[in-house]
Amino acid sequence: MLNNKKIFGTLAALGANLIFGFSFFFTTIALDSGLSPMTLICVRFTLAFAILNLLWLFGAFKIRLKGKKIGKLLIMAIAQPLLYFIFEIVINTIIYFISWFKFIIRKFLF
Repeated sequence: MLNNKKIFGTLAALGANLIFGFSFFFTTIALDSGLSPMTLICVRFTLAFAILNLLWLFGAFKIRLKGKKIGKLLIMAIAQPLLYFIFEIVINTIIYFISWFKFIIRKFLF
């Protein structure tokens, strides 16, 4: 029989993968609605910052960095979310302009 920790871990991994998997889809919707790429990044990071700080404040997790080397952690903390979201939005913007360009060509040339 599965214990509660294993079930919780499985559900947490599933939830994280769903959020990660649908992020490209929701980014496309947000950009199509007229939100600028940098505004979208700022909104996402602000929401993540607020939610994580509230969870930390209410004791959902503890952060213990005293006496630990955090150089690699800082590199990962900057590179993974920041570069990922910038590239995701750049790719979505390029796809949007390509589809818009195809629409214009079809409308006026054919």
